[in-house]
Amino acid sequence: MTCLFFRDGCRKAPILRSKPMLNQFLESDVALEVKVVSELQCWDYCIRQKDCKAYNYYHAIGQSLKTCQLLSNDVGLPIPQKGCTYHIVDKKKENIKVGSDFNVSSF
Repeated sequence: MTCLFFRDGCRKAPILRSKPMLNQFLESDVALEVKVVSELQCWDYCIRQKDCKAYNYYHAIGQSLKTCQLLSNDVGLPIPQKGCTYHIVDKKKENIKVGSDFNVSSF
């Protein structure tokens, strides 16, 4: 388990439910697109957004900021594309409250 730090303390967060799907992205409903410095930051955004079920991470070489798409649905069509990774995140396994202390738009 990973610990996420909130104002009221540490909460356990689930590890990814799926293995990384390298060189593919998940064609699904994009709830939000943000720029990130790493895939870990993309995962963190997804964990903290209550409606995020999965994410696409675009890791283009030579760009300092990468693209992270937070997906509101974990059902979709995997599309082959070099330089992409998608993960499905399972928040249901753990009894954690997400999305209440964090707002992506504040960055």
